[in-house]
Formats: sequence, structure tokens, C-alpha cells
Amino acid sequence: MENPPILSTPERTTKAASCGVSVAMATYNGEKYIFEQLESIAGQSVLPAEIVITDDGSSDRTVEIVQQFASTAPFPVKLFRNEERLGYTGNFLKACGLCSQQIIAFCDQDDKWMGNKLETCVKAFEDPEVLLCVHSGELWYGTGRSGKYDPRFQKRRTFPALSAYPLQTHSGYAMVIRKALLEITDNSVRPISHERGIPLGHDQWVWFLAAVFGSIVVLPDVLCFYRQHDKNLFGGSARSLNKTLSLAMKPRSYADLSTAELYFADFLRQMALPHSAPLRARLDAAVSSLTRRAHLNTLRSQLYGENSNVLQRLQVFGKILFHGGYLPGRGSARIGMRAAFKDFVFGVPGIHKRLWASS
Repeated sequence: MENPPILSTPERTTKAASCGVSVAMATYNGEKYIFEQLESIAGQSVLPAEIVITDDGSSDRTVEIVQQFASTAPFPVKLFRNEERLGYTGNFLKACGLCSQQIIAFCDQDDKWMGNKLETCVKAFEDPEVLLCVHSGELWYGTGRSGKYDPRFQKRRTFPALSAYPLQTHSGYAMVIRKALLEITDNSVRPISHERGIPLGHDQWVWFLAAVFGSIVVLPDVLCFYRQHDKNLFGGSARSLNKTLSLAMKPRSYADLSTAELYFADFLRQMALPHSAPLRARLDAAVSSLTRRAHLNTLRSQLYGENSNVLQRLQVFGKILFHGGYLPGRGSARIGMRAAFKDFVFGVPGIHKRLWASS
């Protein structure tokens, strides 16, 4: 049974009562920036119902600052101190588990929210299918506006189940989730990231689950300053147009990507789910989708193979085309029209071998 919070301020009569949002903040030695972040939450146009803070053994003044803030906060502040270090992801997942509301906003200790963040994001959840909302954010160095963004969405879009790529993700600081997302399965049993060799982080995990089991909404609204400093666990990465084009054209290790997709498909097959026919149907569809996409990426690995010739590459391109892999649309089992352009212009003629021979 979870220990009671070391700090739990009383309920206050505010407009937060109708908001229905919990803010989940994971802290660790955040004294330098945390008060500014807490103030930005207190300044929301629509206040949260509560802030749940789980501290992972801070040795600085983080806890003291939280306690000072709680004495005047316009909403309840619930502070828990972990008996043992849980690490970044474990700490966030614990905070989410302690939240009382059905909508949860992830909150990093060192950022700064725009005043309309919660008011804007909560509207996305009027659709009961939406499990995750992600907004744009601006990289911030503690002074003026940087004009650099990560993530940066150009327009509002809704991605129904299996139309967003499950192995993609965005930064957790820009995410608001429906609590039901973390009640689908055991969150302590997560896939291993092929890039980092450890279980998926909380942001990767909720994106994966939401892409499979519900809808994702992305918002162009810049609703948070994403602070950059020398102690960021993960930093932002703004992309120039030239860098974006270079990354888009450069061939990836499609064999490795295929391996990862088959691994995630197998993970889904073994996932423990409650007895829910709709959830099981979406899981089975995701397994099929990832398996098919893995087959397409195996073909792409042949297309960009070092020892292939033009005729072989043209045959591979034809196979992908024949199997519908280049069809437009949002289905995650297709690689789409942009991939068709890249493969036909750079892959089939072998231009990629000359352009990136030195990389």
C-alpha cells in the first residue's frame, strides 16, 4: 500500500474543480528552476484539480521549495518522497498512478508552461477515443524567445488507432494523457528500446499504447517553454530545413527497423490485457500492421543494399509498389508516398551510395 504523502494541502474552492486535470511532476534535485515552473502552473487560465509530485530522493532544496509553494497554491499539492530511487521513468509512472483525475498532464520540473496550456489541451479529450494529446513546444534557454521548436506541428490532426506509427514518439513534457491509457496493461513490463537497450521511457510507452489502442491528437499550439541547460536528461533538437531534408533523404538501417517492428509485434502478442474485445481486436490489428511493415522494411533494406544493382533495386521497388506499401493515407502498415519518392529518386538509381558514401 502506498505511503501517504508527506505533504497534502487541503481542497480549495477554485475554478479547478471543473477542470478534471491532474498534473504529474517527477522531481530530482530541481531547486534551480522548479519554482518558476510551479508558478506557471498556478497561473493557468484553467487551473488543475491537483499537482502530484513524486520526489526521487533530492538532496537540494527541491522539497522545501515545493512545501513553500503549496502553502499558497490555488489547488491541492500532494508530495511523495520515494524510499528508493526509481529513476526518471519509474518516478513519472508512480506520479501518474497517484493522480486522482482522469486526465493527466506530464510536467518536467525545469520547464515553463504557457498560461493556456491546460485549457487548450483538455478540449482534445472531449472525444472519448482520444488517449493522448501532444502539443508544440519552444526550446528555451532562460531568456528571450528562441524561435526553435521541438516538437513542431503545423496543424491540428487526429490520428485514430493504428494511423500513427507506434514506434515513433515525442517529448513527454508536451504530453497530456487519459489516465485509462495507463490502466490497459502492466506498465512495469515494457518493451526494450533498441536504441538505448533499456525499457521504453514513459513518453515512448504512452505513445506506443495510444497509437495502438486509441486516438492521438497533435496540436500546433506552442504551449510550453522547453528549457535547455547543461543538466537536461534529454534535450530538444530543433531542425533546420536543410537538416530535415538531409535526414529525410538519408537511408536508414531498414533491416534494424524491421527487426524492431517484429520485436514490438511479438511483445504485443504476449501483452496481458483485461477481458475486452475492442482492446484485443486493436492489439491483433497492431500485430498485423507491424508485421506487414517489417516485411516492407526488409524489402527496403534490399533496395539500399551495398551490393545491389539497378535492376535488382527496380525489382524491389516494384514489389513494394505491388504490395501497396507506397499507398497514401495514414495506415501505419504503409510507408507512404514520401518513401516512394525517396526510394525511386535516390534508392533505385543508387544515388544514395554516392551522396552518403562518406557518412
